[in-house]
Amino acid sequence: MPRARRNLRKRPRGNAAGIRRTLPKRPPRPTSGFNLFVREQRRVTGQTGPNGFRAAAQAWNHLTANEKNNWARRNAPERLNRKRAVQRWVDHEKATRRPPTAYSLFLKDLWKQEERTLAAMDFQAAARYASNRWVALDAATRAIYTNRRLPAGPAPQIAAIVPVVNPPAAVMDMINDAAGVPGGQNLQVGEEVEMNVADLAGIVAAAGIGADPLGGGGNDDGDDDEEGENWEDAA
Repeated sequence: MPRARRNLRKRPRGNAAGIRRTLPKRPPRPTSGFNLFVREQRRVTGQTGPNGFRAAAQAWNHLTANEKNNWARRNAPERLNRKRAVQRWVDHEKATRRPPTAYSLFLKDLWKQEERTLAAMDFQAAARYASNRWVALDAATRAIYTNRRLPAGPAPQIAAIVPVVNPPAAVMDMINDAAGVPGGQNLQVGEEVEMNVADLAGIVAAAGIGADPLGGGGNDDGDDDEEGENWEDAA
């Protein structure tokens, strides 16, 4: 293979190169008791290279179980430090992870609902099937996935938020019933609940708030007073 082509394959391009340079690496494993013993044996005997390693390994095999445990306990501080470093690394990974897209949330729910159907298809057929199902969603249901910020719950449950304005009593009763709230109690404004997609779509239609069930109003101008007037008119 020509040298230039071989070098091109080894060198990452574009954003991939920057990502590989900036993402933190998982902390290395702590030094084992065996490796500590080998390192000490090489220092004492002055032997290096393969011969020094073989000599140290043979000496290790002649140690008793208690002696080996003593060497293993010597790296306890290193193991503790490494455990803390791994936890910091995991926390960083979680903090920098991209949030799921609306389509990925939809795919997760679709797989839960139609696992057998999708499992019987090859990858391309399943991808086309899922894409067609996504395109066929009505605007209200798609908005649920677009606006959802919580992890997907058990299908077909979805996360929803009570509107920030006071809805008519009939609409509030529909919300309470869909969310399973006992009679005589009301959800608080802005409270997050889970309800069935079909239930929420029916609430959206009854309230007349358009295709954004999580937005809390039919207008996009952000004027809460005007939205409140719309709720009162609907009553």
